[in-house]
Amino acid sequence: MKFRETTNPSHDDETAIYLSNLAFNSQEEIILDDIIAVFELTNTEARREYLSRIKEYYLNKGTLSDFHEFDEHVDKFLNKNIGNIKGAFLELLIYKLIRNYCSYNELYKECKVTYKDIKKSHPYDIIILNDIVKFIEIKFSCYHLKPNNLIDLVEYLDKENIEAYLISLDSLSKILDQIDLLKFQNKISNEQCEYFKNKIYFITKPEIYESVLYNKCLTNLVINY
Repeated sequence: MKFRETTNPSHDDETAIYLSNLAFNSQEEIILDDIIAVFELTNTEARREYLSRIKEYYLNKGTLSDFHEFDEHVDKFLNKNIGNIKGAFLELLIYKLIRNYCSYNELYKECKVTYKDIKKSHPYDIIILNDIVKFIEIKFSCYHLKPNNLIDLVEYLDKENIEAYLISLDSLSKILDQIDLLKFQNKISNEQCEYFKNKIYFITKPEIYESVLYNKCLTNLVINY
């Protein structure tokens, strides 16, 4: 099995990088709530209000070294299509958490796999290489989950020392409901649906928060169906 890291242009978005760094360095749940809420709100003024609260928090803490830079990113962010960068925001945050708090021999993002000379066209969001190879799919919301995401995740689970992870800010119940919905919409068999639920490790919002706030490895915080 060979691994090749590719690029995702959205990961180069300055605003996504800036806000993912703020989230990674959050020290309190309330500020992490506000940062994530900025991506969930649909109203521009509401997003601006939350961003003002974030700025005030960091100013009061004395940890915002350049408030002009913050304001510049706010202006850029409010003029962007949120749907284009919220996925990148979470992918960058998860990558930072794994890079800093998990053990690995090699770590890839946007990684394509070649197995038995067959090159797969789809990239995995993150792959962790260690004694166990961990394939990771990241969805800000599970409502964007597609059947092929699940199929790709479990593709190599018949091999030894392979694990699959789905990370989302949604609750486990919402993720499982979405998998059930995909079953009915796409004529997925009951057996395959249960296979997805039982073989994929799920990481949700509480585990992401625990990793951020307590510097813990995400893949050690999985919840079981």
